Amino acid sequence: MIKSVIIDTGVDWLQREGNKLEFVSNYEVRFLSADNMRLAQTRVALEFEYEHGAESMEFQRSWGRDSGRLRENLDYAGLGKDMTPIAKYAGWIALFRSLQEQQISFLRGRYEFLKVDKRGQETPARH
Repeated sequence: MIKSVIIDTGVDWLQREGNKLEFVSNYEVRFLSADNMRLAQTRVALEFEYEHGAESMEFQRSWGRDSGRLRENLDYAGLGKDMTPIAKYAGWIALFRSLQEQQISFLRGRYEFLKVDKRGQETPARH
């Protein structure tokens, strides 16, 4: 039995004019099978890159023990286009993962950086 998984391998953030933020996400579509010890092994992996600003998807490369069996007429562009919603989520997932790893305090409790101090003191700064 072969199963497929999607793994985000990297997200790069790009600042554009003003305060606009865009991202480029790299991800793999992996086709896995289990060996006789029930360990997952990658048969074929297809790497794609999604650029948020241009809303473009590009096939990068394939790898894995069965990658040589892929046919030349495989519709990489069509598969990549169908994966666009997932690539968009990868950017958000990477953002929230980074915020959690850096322990940004507004993820916990009541959004401390938005509270207004009613005693006339300074409002807490953003992190």
